Amino acid sequence: MYLCKRKTYEMKKKNSKIEMDQQTIRLMIDIYCKHHLGTAESPLKYNQLVAYACHLFEHCRWGEKKMPARIAPSAVMYPEKREKIQAITLWICPRMIFYSTRSVLRHLIHCMVKTKTR
Repeated sequence: MYLCKRKTYEMKKKNSKIEMDQQTIRLMIDIYCKHHLGTAESPLKYNQLVAYACHLFEHCRWGEKKMPARIAPSAVMYPEKREKIQAITLWICPRMIFYSTRSVLRHLIHCMVKTKTR
């Protein structure tokens, strides 16, 4: 079980960006553990990684206006945890369309809306 608040993967209409980011990182790590590592449940180190990422999302100084990590002006994560998240992301991103189409569509719509408002 995760050390941070566990929520369902179903996206509700009024979720904040932070809650949606937390749900997405949980989903990504669950899929990574299940399909890449072949484990039914996430190992402890991955649960701790989820808890760490959720903590960062909750305490981000930009709040709801949080930008993606790749364009953030300052690195927040510890380097070893950032590398682990990047490795998981590189593996899961091409596969997300198959495992969670809803999350991918939500992400693409969010990116399109954000680009139009700039």
